[in-house]
Amino acid sequence: QTCALPICISSDAVVEDNVLLQSYIRLGHDIHVGAHSVISANVSVGGGSQIGRGVYVGMGAAILDGLTLEDKCILGMGAVLYKS
Repeated sequence: QTCALPICISSDAVVEDNVLLQSYIRLGHDIHVGAHSVISANVSVGGGSQIGRGVYVGMGAAILDGLTLEDKCILGMGAVLYKS
């Protein structure tokens, strides 16, 4: 599936309150993003992933399918999360 829009969010994704979504991000199917989190520009989150509350995901980071970031985690710029 391709998306030319600045933000692509699957229809079954859950994004809680006070979440900052910057431009050119992709959130796959069955995603859950906890409250007070920041998803920076050019981030890709694979399907089935869980992002906790108060999480910061840096620019250009990638989270592969089915992974979990616990509450208050920081994922640095350009990082690739391949294991929870």
